[in-house]
Order: sequence, then C-alpha cells, then structure tokens
Amino acid sequence: MENINLLLLDEDVSGAENVSKILERSGILVSVRVATDRQSFTNEISNNHFDIILACDYVPRFTAVAALKLAIEKLPRIPFILISHSVSEEDVAGLIKQGASDYLLTNNMERLPVTVQNAVEKYHLKLDQERFFDELVTRKTLMKDAERLAHFGSWKEDKVNNTIYWSDEKYRILGYEPGEVTPSRENFLSKIHPEDKEFVKNTIDDAVAFRNRQKYTFRILGNNKSIKYIHSEIFVTRDSNLKVIQTHGFIRDISEHTEAEIKLVESEEKYHNLFESNPSALYVIETVSKKFLDVNKATIDQYGYTKEEFLTMTTFDILTETEKKRLRETDSLLPGGQYNKGIWKCVRKDGAIIQVEIITSDIIFEGKKCRLVISNDISSKLA
Repeated sequence: MENINLLLLDEDVSGAENVSKILERSGILVSVRVATDRQSFTNEISNNHFDIILACDYVPRFTAVAALKLAIEKLPRIPFILISHSVSEEDVAGLIKQGASDYLLTNNMERLPVTVQNAVEKYHLKLDQERFFDELVTRKTLMKDAERLAHFGSWKEDKVNNTIYWSDEKYRILGYEPGEVTPSRENFLSKIHPEDKEFVKNTIDDAVAFRNRQKYTFRILGNNKSIKYIHSEIFVTRDSNLKVIQTHGFIRDISEHTEAEIKLVESEEKYHNLFESNPSALYVIETVSKKFLDVNKATIDQYGYTKEEFLTMTTFDILTETEKKRLRETDSLLPGGQYNKGIWKCVRKDGAIIQVEIITSDIIFEGKKCRLVISNDISSKLA
C-alpha cells in the first residue's frame, strides 16, 4: 500500500506518534497530521488532501458526530473512523448510517492497521465503482473524436436576471426552428417522450437542489413522431451562500449511436471486465417489475441463489417482510438517477439476514429502462 495521508482528531498531539508507530509496525507507511479542536480540524480538511480520518470522541467541545458532518461536507468520500473509550451498538449504527466507515475502541488499538487498510481499500473500490457507473451511462459516445462530437446544442439560464438562452442547434435538436418559441423549461419538457418526462424533471430538480453537475439520457418525440435519443449535462453555479445564480449545459442527439450503446453492455469483453468480474455484488433489475435481469458472481455468493434462480425472482424475494412493505410504500430502494444509496435488510437463501448498502443507477439494458444495483454487505459493521 502506498503512503497514506492520515488526519487524526485528538485532544493531544502526541497521539499522532502512537498511531504512526502502530501502523508502521504493520508495514503501513503513513503521514499523520493532527487537529485538536474544531478550528484546526476545519482548516485541515479545507486545505489538505487525506486518504483517511481518525476521530477520537473525547475531544473537548467537539464531538465525533460534529467532525463527521464537517468531513462529509468537505471530503465526502474520505473514510472516517471513530476511536472511542466505549460506544453502544446504537451509536455505531447511527454513525455508520451518517457516513462513518468503522470504529475502534481505545483498548483494542491493535486492530488499527487492519481497520485502516480495509477502509482505504474500500474507498478506492468505491472510486472505481463510480467511474464504472459513469462509463455505463456515457462511455463511447462522449469519448469519440472531439471534432465529430462538436455538433451539440447549448443553453444557459441566468437566475439573477431571469433570462434563458438557447443556441440555434438546441432549437433544431428539439424540433423547433431557431427562435420559433421562447426558451423555457415548459417548451423543453413538451418535446420529451411522455415516459421520460418525470425522470427528466426530477433529474433537473435534483441537480439544482443538491449537485453542481448531472448527466442524464432521455428520449424526445420528433415532429413526425420519430424518437430521438438525447444525452444532456447540466452544470450549476452557486454564490458564496450556495444559492443558485446560473445553470447551463448542453444537449446532444445520440440517436445514431443508441443501438450500439444498448448492445455495448452485452459485449462479452466489456461486460466481463466491468460486470461479471467486479468484486462487488452487482445486479440489473427492470425498473417497474423489479425482476432480476442479470447478476454477477459476487451477487450469487452474497445471497446464495444460483443465477437461474435469480432470473425467476424479483427484488422483493431477497427482502425481509418489513423491507418488502417499505419498498411497496415508498419504492425508496430504487430512486431514479445516479449514486442513490440506502441501507436495507435482506435475506439469503439459507435464511440468514444481512444488512446491505444499496447503490443504484439508471441504465438501458436490452432496450429496457433498468437499474444497475451495487449491494455491499455491511452486516459486520452494524453487528
């Protein structure tokens, strides 16, 4: 493992020496910086890069929960490990759900090397998973020669001056003549395929509310009722108070590439590398029916069913009775968009109950609107 940059939150700066010794004795090279209060912790996470954060819960006037919230705000992907004299199962479960990676008791610091190594490795695995999602949604079309991809329409909405601009090409892609209608969200949505309209509205609203960038793909109906496939990206600019002052982006007609894109995920080489051999449990389900359409080996190992059995099942078949009711009432296991997360109780074929972190992303599979799901077993963390 390469040298690890570690941030330690501790009331005593001497704690860094102890942490370094424990890790280096196990062959883990580490550079440790120490924060002793809220101010120094905020400065460190604002100005430096870290691979992992260790936080003691006995720092005066600055709780580990408060540190976790700041860390998620500034460094949302970085592993966060709690170090405590004593901690209840309820507190651990709460911290894990809020984003903590793991915890250690001060009388069991010999576990520190394994805990740090596991957390950092899982962090890098999650980065690979996110790149994997991006590749499934946008690969190949957006990676073609820049000159050939320059044919796109752009737009900008100024929230301060309440103005909207569309380029001539955006008009044409949507089926309008340039200047034929006033640029507006309503005139944009009116061209979208009825089955995709709610998805597009929710994606735009989600980007404006919570993100700075979002990618999505949808269909529009041409003037002759033909269907076009459109790739779009939205970028959000905010002021110092995080208020949105401008949104802008582009749309591109990818209809001529769509058939190849749909079949790309089935290509043996791509599919084997990105799906079947992935160490995480991955499966594809049909959006409405929740039927399993494909599962990888890690999913078979995690739940105990064969692939043939999975293909006769739905998502409901691997949930506890309580979670089945939760899914029927809210469908919150599988919200639209990318990188949506949730913790669910699932049942293996042998009857054992496991707790899994579910991450979903919308994809097109065999010509259908589906969802790709990552299922990470976190039972050991919540035990």
